Amino acid sequence: MRLKIIRARCVEKAKICTGAILLLMLLGGMGCEQLSIRNALDVIKARGELRVLTRNDATSYYEEPYKRAGFEYELAKAFADHLGVKLKPVFTDNVRDMVPALLRGEADIIAAGLGITKTLRSHLAFGPPYMEVTMEVVGRRGGHSPRAMADLIGQPLWVHAGTVEEEFLEEQKAHYPQLSWRPVSDYETEELLGMV
Repeated sequence: MRLKIIRARCVEKAKICTGAILLLMLLGGMGCEQLSIRNALDVIKARGELRVLTRNDATSYYEEPYKRAGFEYELAKAFADHLGVKLKPVFTDNVRDMVPALLRGEADIIAAGLGITKTLRSHLAFGPPYMEVTMEVVGRRGGHSPRAMADLIGQPLWVHAGTVEEEFLEEQKAHYPQLSWRPVSDYETEELLGMV
């Protein structure tokens, strides 16, 4: 199955951050009491490991025959090495589960290409983004070819729940009240592409 990638003119760039850069997220992941960054780092060093929420996918973290790899894995590993502790990956089923797990104290940081949304910014402190990506609409070759947001009205549209893209669509709904989509959290991007 071949896919055609279509850019909608009204789409903004989304900023992506990684956990290795998200040192400030330690404040959210250390429990209910407010700790300083220094105290959070002391806790990690005393424990001897940096617990990192991640995803087992081609960009964040994956295992090759004899080693672990992935861009966020490399950043998190370098940070753990800098602190002199072991890196302990903690996996979740989907991105939507990561922030609640962090806030429950199950990990110290997130390293999974997490997009910065206004909602997340109200709960977490982010470091500087390391990459910008363009949101795109993907559809069947020869199918409907939207050129603007209005062209998406009445079209089946699936988007990962709790992502930058869903937040963007929520904002666009003020201008396009008939705009609708199906938020999904049980599918990986590759699975969604296979359904197009």
